[in-house]
Order: sequence, then structure tokens, then C-alpha cells
Amino acid sequence: MSTTEAGSAMSSPSILMIVGRALLGIVIGTAVAWAFVPAETAQAVIAIALPLVAALTAWYGGREMGAAAAIAGALWFGYAHTEPHFHTEIAARADVILTLAILIVGVLASELADARHRLRGLRGDTVKR
Repeated sequence: MSTTEAGSAMSSPSILMIVGRALLGIVIGTAVAWAFVPAETAQAVIAIALPLVAALTAWYGGREMGAAAAIAGALWFGYAHTEPHFHTEIAARADVILTLAILIVGVLASELADARHRLRGLRGDTVKR
């Protein structure tokens, strides 16, 4: 095996690594969504916080971790923060739209953060611009 083949084999993550990152993302997204429950925080604040957490998770853990955090955060938001609380159904159409928006924005934010992080790595940037 040449050094080029060894380098490419080392850079591609294994399935166990991908699953581990996804599970950690689920834990992070769940923890953040549930952290707002006791405080009865406004839905608008949570709708901003969950995609930000997904982006930060993707920045440090990769695309899989960020997407999993976004999905878990949106699912738990729909379960715990919409009427009726702690039921799998969402009564108001506006809450359904907000939950879907959190999911879509969270996944897009995690993808953009991961792409930006990889681009900085390719360019060798260490200085923030």
C-alpha cells in the first residue's frame, strides 16, 4: 500500500466513528432541547438556540454529529415545547411550521459550519477573518 492510499484510508472515518458521532449529536440535541423545559423559555429563543447548537456541533464534530443534533433538537422541540406539551402530536399549524423550520435551518446550519470548517482546514487558515 502506497503512502497516498494509506493517507486516504486514514482520513475516511469508519462506520463506527460515524455512528458514534451521530449518537453524540443526538445526545447534545436532546440535552439542549430539554434544558429549556424547566425554564419555560419562549419558543422563539429555542428556535434560535437549537440551530446554533447544531452548527457548533457540526463545527467540532462533523456533518453527522451536527445533522443528528438538529434532528434530535427539532423532534424534542415538537414533543416538549409545543401544545399539547409532552405528546407526540402538535395541535397548532404554526407550531408544525416552526418545528420544521428548526429542523431545516439546523441541518443547513450544520452543513454550512462543517463545510466552512473543512475549507479552513484545506486552506490552512489559522487566523479568523
